[in-house]
Amino acid sequence: MNDARLERLFTETLRLISEQGFYGTPMSQIAKCTGISIGSIYNQFENKEVLLNELYKKIKIDFANHVFEHLHAHDPIEKQLKDMLTQIFYYYLEHRQALNFIEQYENSPLIRPQTQQDLQPHVQRIVQTFKQGMQEHKIKELPAESLIALCFGAVSSLAKLYVRKAAQQIRPEEIDTLIDAVLSMARADSAGR
Repeated sequence: MNDARLERLFTETLRLISEQGFYGTPMSQIAKCTGISIGSIYNQFENKEVLLNELYKKIKIDFANHVFEHLHAHDPIEKQLKDMLTQIFYYYLEHRQALNFIEQYENSPLIRPQTQQDLQPHVQRIVQTFKQGMQEHKIKELPAESLIALCFGAVSSLAKLYVRKAAQQIRPEEIDTLIDAVLSMARADSAGR
């Protein structure tokens, strides 16, 4: 399957699953909506679970690439953390279907351990950034995965709140203040800033 067809398959699968859920979206409907024969889909992906795992990996890799293309390793760690969370917020706003898919998928039995393992190189920089923040005593010394879950969960919840408030204009200074509030939960000084 060429790149354009594969991209169309991923895009339509994401749209359908966002609208109907994993179990409400049969492969036959995916084939019909993409204009790609079901045989071609099954030739590329053994079953729907494999297709969903590959879609999940694609979204997570795109997400990581987006976040890190806006970070600069020479910046102070506090700025890197704030920029990371800010990029996550705006990524979620611009990719609502991806956010919904990630949340559904990560809380489903469909995710394979191999999928998580395949993604480790792409998420390792996030972990390293948080660990650097701990080493420099800028954020609390807790398991990095716990701090990431705390911060990412808060940012994702804020993004969902702003999606629901779509009619209102998003003010960058307000987002900046909210990201500071999220970071204050993780800062080494328990009073925050």
